[in-house]
Amino acid sequence: MLRTAFLGNRNAFNILLADWLAQRTNLRLVIWGSADYWARTWRGRVRFFRRQAKRFSVLKAMDEVLFYAFYHTFMRDREALYINRMIAAYRDRHDVPPLPREVVVLNVSDVNSPEVRRALVDEKVEAMFADCLDAYVKPFIFEAPRLGTFLWHEGFTPEYRGFHCPLYAIINGELDKLGYSLIKMDAGLDTGPVVLQGPVRDADPLTEPYPYVGHKAILDSLPDVEKFIADLEARRPVPAVTREGAPGRIYPRPGITDLIRYRAAVRRLRKDVKSGGG
Repeated sequence: MLRTAFLGNRNAFNILLADWLAQRTNLRLVIWGSADYWARTWRGRVRFFRRQAKRFSVLKAMDEVLFYAFYHTFMRDREALYINRMIAAYRDRHDVPPLPREVVVLNVSDVNSPEVRRALVDEKVEAMFADCLDAYVKPFIFEAPRLGTFLWHEGFTPEYRGFHCPLYAIINGELDKLGYSLIKMDAGLDTGPVVLQGPVRDADPLTEPYPYVGHKAILDSLPDVEKFIADLEARRPVPAVTREGAPGRIYPRPGITDLIRYRAAVRRLRKDVKSGGG
């Protein structure tokens, strides 16, 4: 079986993906990063604010911090309810057992540490799969597996690269771009070759939280990813997915103003549906 690793922030959804991967490959290594590491101390928050202010502007940094505060105060619990129900239903339906004890598990604050590279080499990992990463992964990490690193991305690329892509797709009224891309990681931000791509199924972006819709798209990808793994193991060529003329766009971390635009877009789209215009 293909020797694999999984890389992502430790949460219930990624635990499910790692368990799923262990059923279908020889999973050797799981690397858990740290989500929202910058928000855990005041020093980290100040560093994040300064970095974003320098990269964009003070107003943009304030916008992002306000979004983060509002999201964690008023939105996170509702989102978690939807996602946890989806995870439980999937586990019951597909009988996904927990991770085997022999799998090496690393908990790291830096996914680009020598420790991670050393573990990938020591475990002779052939392919790594990744999801839900806050950190930029450097080439000496994503190139360590012989066949590459493959990133689950919540959005159609190249149109929706970057952060919180389902949010921006709804703001733009492009509900047909709600879906997933499986990307072979390169040095850019979601710029690598797309090996799989598909729409979300059986989700309602006008009533269900947009993070749930994004996670649902990843779950919908699993049958096709299983076939891709079989092709990878058999060394069968997998052509990249290309859509001529698709515009390349990168979206930053959202701010509170984006959340306001999102809610306005949902109201507008609901009206369109009721009037028969959507």
